[in-house]
Amino acid sequence: MIIQIARFVIMIIFTLIPNSRLFVFKNFLLNLVGHQISLSARINSSVKIYGHGILKIGHDTWVGPNVSIYLNDTYVEIGDNCDIAPSVNIVTGTHKINNDINIFRIAGDGYSEPIKIGSGSWVCFGALILHGSVVPARTIVKPYEVVRRC
Repeated sequence: MIIQIARFVIMIIFTLIPNSRLFVFKNFLLNLVGHQISLSARINSSVKIYGHGILKIGHDTWVGPNVSIYLNDTYVEIGDNCDIAPSVNIVTGTHKINNDINIFRIAGDGYSEPIKIGSGSWVCFGALILHGSVVPARTIVKPYEVVRRC
């Protein structure tokens, strides 16, 4: 519970920092609450991180404005020398499909699967990386592409 409160407070402070400044300080704040961020990574202040999981970001990686990362209860690992363009969504969660016709809601129990983005990769504007995906090293994910278990 204390970690969740600390993460909430850190994200409020995070949004008050200029978008493309004080990268080492922002990484330090994220590391304080259990994430594993290289001090040479550059994360924009408008990045949103949701959930209880762990975010791992390697050396010299850029995470652009308005990126949303949904950790849920697992992890997202982004390698070294990656470029994550603006407005990318990285989503670890999904639902089982409920085929019981006596239940009106088709979205069943939720679950999460980790996501890995290999070193040197470039995830272009607006891409969606879904649960369980592994993006190989030095891969280009095209604008608005949906990646599902690459």
